[in-house]
Amino acid sequence: MPKKKKPIAGPSGARSWTAAELSNLRRNFATNTNRDLAQKLGRGTKSIIWQAANLGLKKSPEHRAANSRRIAMATLTPEHMRTIGSIGGKIGGKVRAESLTAAARKKIAKAAAKARWVKRDSNM
Repeated sequence: MPKKKKPIAGPSGARSWTAAELSNLRRNFATNTNRDLAQKLGRGTKSIIWQAANLGLKKSPEHRAANSRRIAMATLTPEHMRTIGSIGGKIGGKVRAESLTAAARKKIAKAAAKARWVKRDSNM
């Protein structure tokens, strides 16, 4: 016997979805962002995501390709990634050091030194 579908109410038991809202979601989910749909339907993005999953809706390949960060990241070569990482590390370290107080820097340095000595003693 197949499982019953979940009720049309949201995950918290919030207001139920109307037939018109469900129809709109089915028509537009594949090609619109969740944020746009949430604004059009007066719902939260989590509600849109939950209901779409409940209905078995998927984004179109064209929409996913146009809006996917993962695809953009996958096209970067290792050299690009190394450059991006080294720039971010250099900027992040300086900014963090400037934002820390002298006492905080001292505390971090003591913890690092202690960790190095513990590691060194365990290797002997």
